[in-house]
Amino acid sequence: TELMAGLVRHAAETGLVRRLYAYTTASNAAACRVLTHNGFAASATTDAEGRLRFERDIEPTSPLAATQ
Repeated sequence: TELMAGLVRHAAETGLVRRLYAYTTASNAAACRVLTHNGFAASATTDAEGRLRFERDIEPTSPLAATQ
């Protein structure tokens, strides 16, 4: 959970990322919990291998990034 939070924070600090996507299997309950705990929402989309897609919008946290 801490690693995922750090990745999300880093993405926001760069100002280059507007949306994150993550994939996991439905049977991986721990990964689903980590993703939802970190603000990801399951979408209705699956990939070619049947994995669930989770999405999260990112707001830039750096003042410089917000103006780009």
